[in-house]
Amino acid sequence: MSMQKNYYRILQIDPTADPSIVKSAYRTLMLDLKSHPDHGGNIDYAQAINEAYEILKNPEKRKQYDKSNFIAIRKNKAQKQFFQLRCHHCNQINTISLTLNETEMYHTICTSCNKALFSDFYESRQYPRYKCELNVYIQSANNKVKLRGKCSNFSRNGMQLLAPIPIKLDETVLLRFPHHKDFSIIAKIIRIEEIENPQDKNRYRHGVVYIQAQCE
Repeated sequence: MSMQKNYYRILQIDPTADPSIVKSAYRTLMLDLKSHPDHGGNIDYAQAINEAYEILKNPEKRKQYDKSNFIAIRKNKAQKQFFQLRCHHCNQINTISLTLNETEMYHTICTSCNKALFSDFYESRQYPRYKCELNVYIQSANNKVKLRGKCSNFSRNGMQLLAPIPIKLDETVLLRFPHHKDFSIIAKIIRIEEIENPQDKNRYRHGVVYIQAQCE
């Protein structure tokens, strides 16, 4: 096997990734390869992905590859005002500043997968959330974004909004509900995450806080 290739980079994962992450990354890349018109005929790229997966899915081959390529987890020995946190979504090690306030901490995302690092911790301390499945019309303030999405849960100060494309962070949006046409909400996007295994076309999960509710 070739030791010159960085198989972790090919699969877009961290060297600490466990087998389930390796498998998930492989499937995602191959699915994207098949669906993307520009990559459909890229045989070399497909071979590189398959070669990387063949090595990294096998514990013994992976161990030999790591040893030959001097891949090791190096602890960050920076100043004491930083600490390290492993992302529970992708296993990437992130360096976090201890000087962040609570709001900044809430919005901190992983440097690898761009998912929120602290959302579960903070949301557990806030208002109760209620599961639902409501269709939502989403419209940005400048009318550049017009989408159909879903509300998957809500609380007294915000909701979780699913949409087919990512909506810009800090974007102000108008939310309308088909079955409640006289009611609408002006809200702000505070968090964006890509869903690993979406149930439908809504591939992006957004954290939303209410600004104003309106009844016509």
